[in-house]
Amino acid sequence: MPLNWFKDVGKIYDKGQPYVTFAKTEVGRESIEKGLKSLVSGEKLGVAVEVGPGVNPFLNKVEADRKVFVDVSKTLLDKLRVGRQFDFFSKTFFVQGKVQSVKGLPESLPVKKSDLIIMNEVLSHVHPDAREGVLRDLAGKSNKILITDMFEDRGLGVNPEQISDVLTREGFSVKQSKHMVRVRAKSKSGGLESEVLNYFIIQAKK
Repeated sequence: MPLNWFKDVGKIYDKGQPYVTFAKTEVGRESIEKGLKSLVSGEKLGVAVEVGPGVNPFLNKVEADRKVFVDVSKTLLDKLRVGRQFDFFSKTFFVQGKVQSVKGLPESLPVKKSDLIIMNEVLSHVHPDAREGVLRDLAGKSNKILITDMFEDRGLGVNPEQISDVLTREGFSVKQSKHMVRVRAKSKSGGLESEVLNYFIIQAKK
């Protein structure tokens, strides 16, 4: 039985990254790091959170007293934990959690309050009906938010205007940028095929 893009996120990534993401391309990573640097502005943070960090998190580029990595996949968290076992500069926490319930409803992020939340290519896994609720939950838990994802042009992406509208209503100043990048994805035959996709980066700050 094929895995569901919205409900089986943990199972999808337990088996490894199924495609090259924006963050794994050179231009993508540089663009996200630039946006993150602009958003944080060299500030030393108290608590910083990354949702869906994978094994090469962007919080590595941030100074914070406490870093919290939240992922639905225990396998990825275990790999990340091994890679960060010698981080002496901040208290690091690994939380298996999610922002959407099995029924496709918004689920509260297991963090009370933070100075920064990063969510890289996670929102596209949230059912469209639940996205506004997830965004409002994030907005109530941080004064700085960085979100990246792909546009809706592949049928699985996100409308960045919806994100901007919700965060603006929640009192954030929002900056949005668009990026085109060539990525490789698994074809139906099992091989790799290349295509150009449109991604966006949203920086939001109160």
